[in-house]
Amino acid sequence: MRIKEDELQDLVRKCWNHYDKHVDESFVVKPSVPILYFGNLKKYLDSHIRIVTVGLNPSNAEFPIEDPFYRFEGLTALSRSGLAVEDTEFRRKYLDSINSYFNYNPYSRWFDQSYLKILMGMEASFYGKNTNTAIHTDICTPLATNPTWSKLRDSGLSDRDQQVLIAEGVQIWANLVRTIKPDIVLISIAKKHLDRIPFRKLTPWSQLFAIEYKENYEFTGSVMNIIDDHRSLFVFGKANRNPFLGLSSKFKAGELIMKHYLNTFPKGKI
Repeated sequence: MRIKEDELQDLVRKCWNHYDKHVDESFVVKPSVPILYFGNLKKYLDSHIRIVTVGLNPSNAEFPIEDPFYRFEGLTALSRSGLAVEDTEFRRKYLDSINSYFNYNPYSRWFDQSYLKILMGMEASFYGKNTNTAIHTDICTPLATNPTWSKLRDSGLSDRDQQVLIAEGVQIWANLVRTIKPDIVLISIAKKHLDRIPFRKLTPWSQLFAIEYKENYEFTGSVMNIIDDHRSLFVFGKANRNPFLGLSSKFKAGELIMKHYLNTFPKGKI
């Protein structure tokens, strides 16, 4: 699959405009950058099945105090370059940096604990060494915050201002999803956030399967129309502190998700 370069460039501009609007807020991690997505977009686009994972917003651990750009190759130099988002070279280097995230110094402890096994069951990973390469996105905002998202109100952020932040973030996320057209969207966040997904549901949320352990861990799904004639299978599993926390058989869950996808869309593409 190919995407239009101007659409991607426009997404970068909007992502950075969102950052520039809020960077002086006390809850935005400094120094930091907005993260449009995590992962190798080219390998994702070349995958047989395109898989996107969804969180709320980037962790403040992405920008460690002792070396804020430790996880992003080239960002230290870019931050000192004097270039701005309106410069083509700035946007190119920014995209190079987020595309190389999982091959540089990723926050592996969180990503692997949350997604590694379930993606392996789908013949996928973030690291570009499987049949399918997944990328990670965040629905509420591409900005890293301190405190974390669930505690933002403790920082003095009003409900109204948080809703403005979310409205902008969801629009950026939705435009990204329309551009990269995933086949499977894998979500494990607080269930209330599912209502923020702006795409038209072609099928209602319903149970796909459940895995028995100490208690049933249920996966639900919905087919949604992303753009034009492209449809995506959205899959939800409950989260606790981390995505899919409490799920004992993540590899099996990944296999079952892929089986459901292929049974529903036997040609392998939606």
